[in-house]
Amino acid sequence: MTVTLIPIPDVAGDEFVVRSAPCMVGRGHDCDLKLAHGTASRHHAELIADEDRLRLRDLASLNGTYVNGERISGECVLNDGDVVAFGMPSFRVHCQN
Repeated sequence: MTVTLIPIPDVAGDEFVVRSAPCMVGRGHDCDLKLAHGTASRHHAELIADEDRLRLRDLASLNGTYVNGERISGECVLNDGDVVAFGMPSFRVHCQN
């Protein structure tokens, strides 16, 4: 499965292709998807792409991880078209088999 995160709004930022599992998201220098926004934690969340599904795990972030406007705790399964927010930065999920 190929997973792409598309920034919302579609600003100058590039799309991000998830290339590792797990894929660390946050402000930390060791994150795969580095977010430069103050509402993102250093280690905010991680994406886990399996052959047939994509999971998102919040890592006890201060400002929360949201899927389609709902704050998650722990882990959830993502679907194509879902909107994910790591604090304020938001992305649309695109999954392709």
